[in-house]
Amino acid sequence: AEASKAANALESQATLANQSFAWLRVEKAKLHRTMSIKESGDELFRNGHYEKGASKYAECLRIDGEGEIQIPRDRSNAGGRLHAVLHCNRAACWMALKRYPAALKECTMAIHIHSLYMKAMLRRARCYSRLDRHEEAISEYQRWIKLAGEAAGGTTSSGGTSSTCRRACSRCSCSASRTTSASATG
Repeated sequence: AEASKAANALESQATLANQSFAWLRVEKAKLHRTMSIKESGDELFRNGHYEKGASKYAECLRIDGEGEIQIPRDRSNAGGRLHAVLHCNRAACWMALKRYPAALKECTMAIHIHSLYMKAMLRRARCYSRLDRHEEAISEYQRWIKLAGEAAGGTTSSGGTSSTCRRACSRCSCSASRTTSASATG
């Protein structure tokens, strides 16, 4: 709905200026196609078809580059927030299939595009835990907690591991969380 509103607003501004932008119609069509395919991917995910869902999200990511002159450049942060969501959705699919290295890569892409994407941070922390990369998991949880505290209007201590981080990490039953919990209470 937001994407449609944005596309319609752009089109109406172009009309108001009495200028015809052919590229705008093309971009609007690509956006509508992307949203339709994304919804299909969401439905596949909800129904447990994770591999097919990941494929739909990948298809969405390719739509943005259609029809462009291929100039070698770093497009890893292209597409803005929508691309970050698509990468994060692919990560959810890979996590459901226990393909944690692939999920970790998708989370990292999402965070590269949108550095404050909280859901991608949590998923990446979980991937680190599942891959026995406990220090990185704890660091990611701490980063999330700090940002969540800032967003809520409070601040969190930058030193040590907060009890919220220990609880979050302990859900993965990793040895690092037990060590952190023991050192925090002793």
